[in-house]
Amino acid sequence: TRFIVEKFGAADNTIHEFPIYSFVVSDLHGHVSDIPFTLLFLALVFTILIYAKPSLYLYIFMSLVLGVLYMTNSWDFPIYTLVLGATTLHFYYSKYGFSSKTFLNIALLAILVFVGSILVSLPFHLMEVEQTLLAVRITAQLL
Repeated sequence: TRFIVEKFGAADNTIHEFPIYSFVVSDLHGHVSDIPFTLLFLALVFTILIYAKPSLYLYIFMSLVLGVLYMTNSWDFPIYTLVLGATTLHFYYSKYGFSSKTFLNIALLAILVFVGSILVSLPFHLMEVEQTLLAVRITAQLL
């Protein structure tokens, strides 16, 4: 990321990042390829706020998209899980108030979405663990 130093002759050698850098130099990072899925997920979260009764299929689809978010940029998984949780809490709190039904609905949907997203990303995660173990074995043999 020495683009600014080489191009404009900056005096220091600090790494200069700016939001459009990945697009300017066609640097395909996970956070760039993740943008369409992030926007899709945020649109789905927004539909929870708009519709009076979001369907179970919406939450299943959101778990699929959340699993894809984990595979493309793992930092997005906890962030958007919290976004979904806060949105669901707001929706059910405004509908039922502070009651056991609110917390029961949120708990069931949280389990559904979390387990569904883990199942979607499980092949990716298992492959990643397998490759890490292979790298450790090769390194141990070299030592």
